[in-house]
Amino acid sequence: MTYTSALTHYDQRRDPVDHVIEKVLPEDIGQVHAVRLTRFDRRGGNGPHFLSARWYERAMCGAVVKVLMPQEFDPGEDDACPRCVGPVLRGERAPAPPWMDDEPPLPPEDEEQPVS
Repeated sequence: MTYTSALTHYDQRRDPVDHVIEKVLPEDIGQVHAVRLTRFDRRGGNGPHFLSARWYERAMCGAVVKVLMPQEFDPGEDDACPRCVGPVLRGERAPAPPWMDDEPPLPPEDEEQPVS
């Protein structure tokens, strides 16, 4: 299983040329969290991936993260979230992302579905 490093926040700054507000890495990154990536996940890459509010992810500890970093999560780093380390070392599955909280629950499979 692959876990990427993730941050719970980012900063914003106005570009001096075109004056567009852009997301940037925070000066103080704080704790680095772990987010499990699937083999189909194409995020990450060479630079940070800033998530939009609708698509925030949930770290292994349950914290909502807004930035996925390109490097793999290292449980031995000083700034690694201690609550993410255990689940990563045990290879646990990731908690559901926050955007799934809005989804209605699926009915049980044995329950009859109405025909429309």
